[in-house]
Amino acid sequence: MGELYAQKLHVTFHAGTSPGILEFPRCYTLTHSDRTGDLFLTIGAKYDQKQIAGLYTRLMRDEVLAELKIGVYPAPRGTEDLNTGAVPSVSSR
Repeated sequence: MGELYAQKLHVTFHAGTSPGILEFPRCYTLTHSDRTGDLFLTIGAKYDQKQIAGLYTRLMRDEVLAELKIGVYPAPRGTEDLNTGAVPSVSSR
């Protein structure tokens, strides 16, 4: 894998999503243009369906969908506490 060039990364926040405030759920839609090499990252409460829909996307882009959630899980056997924390969930298409 090569270097990440900041000028090739384009980040967009959906309405109601702030870069300074971490809210849940937080969905990340990342696409890559095969033609230009640019990366397009959209951050919001839902996936950016417009970014991953359409013929152009299917032919010329790759996409990665990820979601950051808060989860409550039982502690390891033998303890009484519960662990809480942000748990990333990643799916690919």
